[in-house]
Amino acid sequence: MILDANADNIPDWDIVASGISEELFTEYNTGTSEDPSDEHPSFLISDPLNSGYLRVVPSPTTTYPDFVYLDFQIPFTALQISGYDGNIDYNTAMSISMATSNSNNVSNAADFVGNTATVSAALSNSATLGADGFGFLYDTRDANPYSTDGTWSSGETVLLSGYGWPSSTSSFYNGGQLNVRIHDSSQTQMWSGNVAIDASGVASNAATWTIPGGTDGGTYHINVETPNEPGVWKEFDSFTIPTSASPPTITSTTIASNNATIDVTWSEAVFNTTGGSGALEASDFILSINGGSATLGSTTPSSISVSGNVYTLGLSLS
Repeated sequence: MILDANADNIPDWDIVASGISEELFTEYNTGTSEDPSDEHPSFLISDPLNSGYLRVVPSPTTTYPDFVYLDFQIPFTALQISGYDGNIDYNTAMSISMATSNSNNVSNAADFVGNTATVSAALSNSATLGADGFGFLYDTRDANPYSTDGTWSSGETVLLSGYGWPSSTSSFYNGGQLNVRIHDSSQTQMWSGNVAIDASGVASNAATWTIPGGTDGGTYHINVETPNEPGVWKEFDSFTIPTSASPPTITSTTIASNNATIDVTWSEAVFNTTGGSGALEASDFILSINGGSATLGSTTPSSISVSGNVYTLGLSLS
């Protein structure tokens, strides 16, 4: 069995169940060889069949009544070496392939799963253990991928973290950027942008969507464009916006001493689209006067300017 922990189609480890030496062992690869057995042996168990690390399980079919499959287990510590970049633990997304050989060397394997002739081709076409092909990405209020337990409210910026994405040595590294979208349950896109990953494929507290006031409560979904399949988007997590999230409100209004303008202060940032983008325009306001002798030349402000959450509107009075 060969394992690739960084999506470069070069095996970082192999796991060998040897009928030649009657051993179960792992080897790790510090170079670019397709055969970790050229490099460094690691974990080794003698007589694995009788020591609980390996078993032969009958799996007969009508055509092949003598079929069996080989079932083995190793601890994650068998795939970890101090200072090695390709270490594997239970959080690691990895590609995996299998073959048989007439020796203990991967280079002699003749029947890789997927009907491929080389190690790199086998890994390129292999299954991947991990979240839909690569790593994990989740909102920082809840580190459980796919859970909706993370809760974010109006005015907050959703932060994302994750791990197990292509490293800088992978052809799928994409300059250290993941393409990410957030949409609601009706597939309306709320945010689209990039999340940065470091050289080891880790994302840390990446700022994404700032939730505008008035956003509907419900479940929102985090989707990532699969690094090795451009145009293919898969969901990696979701989060909740409470139904009780308050819309933005006007907290104060102040008319200038010359009656030429009025300052309107909002409780939070406001936009003229539901997706949290688009600056307010003068036409987004409707003016009216209650009492007094002055009249409005227009119900639409004559001008608009903004400083933070304060909007200054031009008045046309007579």
